[in-house]
Amino acid sequence: MKVINIEWDVAEDANNPTEEEIKILKTLPTELDVENDLDIDVNEYDGYDDLEDAISESLSNIYGYCHNGFTLDSDLKVYEVTVKDEATYRIRAVSADEAEYKAYNWFTEREPSFTTRVVSGKADDE
Repeated sequence: MKVINIEWDVAEDANNPTEEEIKILKTLPTELDVENDLDIDVNEYDGYDDLEDAISESLSNIYGYCHNGFTLDSDLKVYEVTVKDEATYRIRAVSADEAEYKAYNWFTEREPSFTTRVVSGKADDE
């Protein structure tokens, strides 16, 4: 899994960075491997949000600068979850279990049962 399009926040005025800020930006990576470069085991995280938080914290801790966002190039899939054959939702998740867990939390009062299938290989394919 890779972190791509990292937008570093080193300039006081992003529209008019100083020469020093431009030099700093040139030294910072815009793409990293999550496991090798950030030393994060993606399997240790239950959900996408927790993983994004860990990546965000690692970026700042390792490189010493904040960022304005990044994109994950991952194996994230889009799952179609049907709840009690009444409604179908597309949920971005790392696994079918996570997609069902998210749906379950949304509909606990309805005592949901699920049918789950992958509808795309990556969330960006949606």
